[in-house]
Amino acid sequence: MPRFATALSDRDIVDVLSYIKSTWPADIRARQDEINRLYATQNAAVRDLLDLGRS
Repeated sequence: MPRFATALSDRDIVDVLSYIKSTWPADIRARQDEINRLYATQNAAVRDLLDLGRS
């Protein structure tokens, strides 16, 4: 949402999401961790593409 582009830094967003995740039950966190492992390569590739756009 461009209107809020400067409201939170990337670090702030990570902090907020980390807090939210910390409130999840252990089984949900474990399931999310497994999903993250399954998509780690794909997520890294997307991050690399996004970084290329910033250069």
